[in-house]
Amino acid sequence: MLLILWVAKRIAPHLGKFAIRSQYSKTCTCIPCCIATNKDSINYIHNENLFDALSDDDTFGMRIRKLRRLNRLSCKELGEIIDISLDSILQLERGVFNPTYTTILKLHNFFGDSIIVDDYSRYVLSDNNIKIKEWRKKNNIKSKDAFKIFNLSEKAYWRIERTTHITLKLYKTIEPVLKELGITP
Repeated sequence: MLLILWVAKRIAPHLGKFAIRSQYSKTCTCIPCCIATNKDSINYIHNENLFDALSDDDTFGMRIRKLRRLNRLSCKELGEIIDISLDSILQLERGVFNPTYTTILKLHNFFGDSIIVDDYSRYVLSDNNIKIKEWRKKNNIKSKDAFKIFNLSEKAYWRIERTTHITLKLYKTIEPVLKELGITP
C-alpha cells in the first residue's frame, strides 16, 4: 500500500489533469487512474479546478471536451441538453469540422463565456454588426460602396451589417479589414 501511494505521488505531477484524493472520492475510470489506484489506499479523479483545466491555447474542440468533462457529462448527454447530435459533438471535439453560428450559441447558452476561445466565437457572440454599420454611417459610406472595402459581394456585406450570423469562411475574409478598421470582437 505504501509503495502504491509513493508511485501515485511520483506520477501525479506528470499526469497533470489528475489529482490525488481520498478513498471516498469518486473514482475515475481512465486507464492511468485504474492502473495507479488501489481501492484500499487512494483514488484518482479528474482535476475539477476550471482555471487549471482551461488554457488560452485550447482549440474550440479541446475547450468543449474540457468543459464537458468538468461538468461530468458524456458526449451523448451534452448533445441531448443542447440539441446537437452525438456525432456532431464528437466531430467538434476532434476538430473534424468547425462550429456553426447556431452551435456556438447553443454551447454559449450552456457553458457561458468559457466557450469563447477564438476571434470567430467572439465575433458571433458580439454586436460587431452594429459597429460595422456605425462605422459606415460615421464615414458617410453608402452600403453599395462598403462591400468593396470588405472585398465582398453586396449580399455578403449586407449580411455582416445585419447580423453576426456568418460562417467561419466569411469571417476569415473580413477579419483583416475589421482589424484594420479597429473593429475587433
